[in-house]
Amino acid sequence: MFKDALQEMLEAELEIELGHSKGDKKNKQTDNRRNGYTQKTVKTQFGEFPIEVPRDRDGNFEPVVIPKHKKIFLVWRKR
Repeated sequence: MFKDALQEMLEAELEIELGHSKGDKKNKQTDNRRNGYTQKTVKTQFGEFPIEVPRDRDGNFEPVVIPKHKKIFLVWRKR
């Protein structure tokens, strides 16, 4: 469940970066486009699991949720 939420956040970040949703060629305002995924293993307090980080053709996409070259993702819970 946590893995799926992270994956959705990464997809949403790329959608914002490109300015159009996946498959939406009508609203496409850029020559940049999706270019597959990069596998990454993320370590959290919930365990270690693989995710797929989306890429863009120009290589400009810098995820905020899990930045490039970072493998540890911490989640704090309110008590």
